[in-house]
Amino acid sequence: MLKSYWNRRTCFYKIDQKEFKDRLNASVDFGFGITKSQNLKQISLRGNVGYMAESWSTDVYYNSIYSNQDGVDPIKNTDGGLTFRYLLPKDWYIPVSLTFLSNTEQKIDLRTLGKLGVGNYIVHTNHSYWGIAGGVTYNAENYTEAEDRKSWEGYFGTELNLYDIGDLSLLTKLVAYPSFTESGRWRSDFNFDVKYDLPLDFYVKLGLTATYDNRPVAGATDTDYMLQTGFGWKW
Repeated sequence: MLKSYWNRRTCFYKIDQKEFKDRLNASVDFGFGITKSQNLKQISLRGNVGYMAESWSTDVYYNSIYSNQDGVDPIKNTDGGLTFRYLLPKDWYIPVSLTFLSNTEQKIDLRTLGKLGVGNYIVHTNHSYWGIAGGVTYNAENYTEAEDRKSWEGYFGTELNLYDIGDLSLLTKLVAYPSFTESGRWRSDFNFDVKYDLPLDFYVKLGLTATYDNRPVAGATDTDYMLQTGFGWKW
C-alpha cells in the first residue's frame, strides 16, 4: 500500500514537471561586430524568460547594446523589465509592468516606467495573437546633464505575435505615451523582432527597437533606435 502511494506521488510529480516545462519559455542570444575602420566594436545581448499559467502569464526580458570606436564616446542602450498579465473572460486581460531604460543618445541615465491598464485580444489562436491595451503610466527619468523629470502619462498600444507557424516567428509592438503632467509632450516605443529557428533549438534573430520623445532634454536627440542581429538558443 505504501509502495502504491509513492508510485502515484512520483507519477503526479512527473506530470507536474512536464506541465511546468511546457508552460515555460526562455531564450538568449548574442551578437558581436568589429570593423578595422575607426576600430569599431559592437556587442549586443538579449534574453527573456516567460511563463504562462491558466489565468495569468509573466515575462522578464533584458536587451543591451554597447558600441565603441576611436574618437567617439561609447554608446550604450539598455532596457529590461517585468510584465504580468491577469487573464479575464472573453479575451480581456489586465497588464501590469515595470520597465527600465538607459540611453546615452537621449542622455537618459535611467528611466523607470510603471504601467497599469486593461487590454483585449482581438485575435487569439494557438499560433498567434493581436491585442490592444491602454491605461496609466508613472514615468521617473534621471538624466546625465539635465534636471530629472517625474510625470504621469496615459498609454495606448497594440501588439502582434505570430508564433508556432513553422520555423519563422514575428513579434511587433507599438505604444504611445501622451503626458498628463507635461502638456503637449508625448513619447512612443516601437519593437520589431523576427526569428528563424535552426536545428537543436538554436536560432538567428533580427530585432529593431526605437524610442521617440517630442520634447527631449537639451542636447539630446528626439529619436534613438537599435538594430540588432544575433545567434541564440531557446529552451
